[in-house]
Amino acid sequence: LSFDQISVQKLSQQLSIPNETIIIKLLKSFANTMTQMREKIQEKGLDKEIAHSIKGVSGNLRFNNLYQLTMEIEKQIEEGLEDTKEYQEMLLKHFKHLQKEIDLIEK
Repeated sequence: LSFDQISVQKLSQQLSIPNETIIIKLLKSFANTMTQMREKIQEKGLDKEIAHSIKGVSGNLRFNNLYQLTMEIEKQIEEGLEDTKEYQEMLLKHFKHLQKEIDLIEK
C-alpha cells in the first residue's frame, strides 16, 4: 500500500495557487472531509457514492495513490463487489496517513 506525501510547495505549483495559506486551508478542508467520510463508512459501509466522493477530492488535490485506490473501489463495486471490508481498511489507513501529514504541516 503506497501512501501519498504532501508537499505544500509542490501542491501550490500543481494547482497554480501561489498562496500557500490557501493550500493549507484546502488541506484542512480535506481533513474535515476525511472525517465525514470515515463516519459515513462506519455508519453505512463503503458504497459507490462514498468512493466517488473520495475519488473526486483526492484527484483535485493530486493524491494519486488515494485516487487510484478509490477508482479501483468504484470499479469493483460497479462490478458487484459486496464485501468492501478490505477496501474500507485500506481507505482508513490512507486517511490516517494523510491526517498525520496534514497535522505536521499545521505545526
